[in-house]
Amino acid sequence: MQQYEMLRIVIHKSRCYRISVGDRYILFLDSIQGSQNT
Repeated sequence: MQQYEMLRIVIHKSRCYRISVGDRYILFLDSIQGSQNT
């Protein structure tokens, strides 16, 4: 039961991390496209 709780916390943290990294990656791609358009 304790392992499951730790696993749930790890999954939640990795999900938040993945979302923040994904947002940064999208902003990065947007900035590249913006510089290419001009």
